Amino acid sequence: MKQLTREELYTQVWSIPMRTLAADYGLSDVGLAKICKKNAIPRPPRGYWAKIQSGRKPPQTLLPRRSSSSIIEIRQNPGNNTQSKSKEEFQEQDKLFAGPSIIVSKALLNPHRLVQQTARLLEVSKTDENGLLKLKANCLDIQVSEKLLKRALRIMDALLQAMVLRGFDLFIEKGETWVHISGDDLHFGIKEEFDSKKVAAKDLSLNGYYHFNHSRFEYIRVPSGRLCLTIHDIRDHYMHDLRKNWRDTATKKLENQLDGFMRGLMNLINQKKTHQRKKEEHEQRRLVWQQQHDEKIQRLIALRQQVEAEKQRIAALNTDAANLHKNRLIRQLIEAVEKEHCKSDPVYEPASSDLNAWIQWASDHADRLDPLAMSPPSLLDIETELEEEERVAEQETNPFYSRFYR
Repeated sequence: MKQLTREELYTQVWSIPMRTLAADYGLSDVGLAKICKKNAIPRPPRGYWAKIQSGRKPPQTLLPRRSSSSIIEIRQNPGNNTQSKSKEEFQEQDKLFAGPSIIVSKALLNPHRLVQQTARLLEVSKTDENGLLKLKANCLDIQVSEKLLKRALRIMDALLQAMVLRGFDLFIEKGETWVHISGDDLHFGIKEEFDSKKVAAKDLSLNGYYHFNHSRFEYIRVPSGRLCLTIHDIRDHYMHDLRKNWRDTATKKLENQLDGFMRGLMNLINQKKTHQRKKEEHEQRRLVWQQQHDEKIQRLIALRQQVEAEKQRIAALNTDAANLHKNRLIRQLIEAVEKEHCKSDPVYEPASSDLNAWIQWASDHADRLDPLAMSPPSLLDIETELEEEERVAEQETNPFYSRFYR
């Protein structure tokens, strides 16, 4: 547990990004945001840190006054191993990106081999319809006009040299510049931005679309002389708050923003690793839930089988009890019939005229109902075979009729 005042937490929130500060306290950024909200501590809005990286100084929201100064207690979540792990990874990334400030030289002196290769190819390349040099498959991702080629090469060389100094691997693939950092491949490039220029419209022609007479001008795109350095990997939804472009402005050249670009790469790596870790944790939780769900289904299936087996046992027991009861009633009937026929004029007449045969038949049926006795054979035993023979007989046709009368 850590204790601090509102003023101290306010100062930290506006000095350190929420994600990093939350990791220091062993919390999630959502958990720290709740503490700030509870204590009426304003937080930086979205895009605040991107503006800081670009060299601007956005205003801070003032801390509202309170009648009493209370102490804030921050308790670390003991189950929040993800945050402590991410904090360690962020520290490792900070060390990985640590290095001297990147300075762009005024001339290409001993440039990187990929810069040399790109310079040779682009210096003899033709321009496209927009005035930019046509990019080759084995060139760095530099899309500029002839006028800005040397400057773009110097900026790219300074970046590549800084990356080599930090131990990063560089490679070109289909005209795209890639850097391998901490297990990830990132794609970046430099492009000259366009301006829209108003020019006189071409003479009207009957071919194609009709243009009204007042449309005497049209706009074309022309190279602006401004460079833009872009990280092309920032496109997924979880990267929406990351900066992807560093460009020339009226007050700041691209050459002075390369350190911010390296921090942007670091932020992207951290974001990717955090997202991958959350994705793996989500998948692990999903697998655990699926395993528990499967075990629950198997347990329910086994229980259902036991219930159905119990139903069958009870049904069989009820049948045996009913048959035993019928057995006793039949034997009582047999005994009563025997006594009745001892009289000179019996009233009950069995189905068979032969009393002894009827008694034997009834006794056999009673034995078949008795679950405690052996079951003698019955004429009804052939019922299944009889039904099958009847079915076959109904489907048979007379072969002699089909031979002589067709």
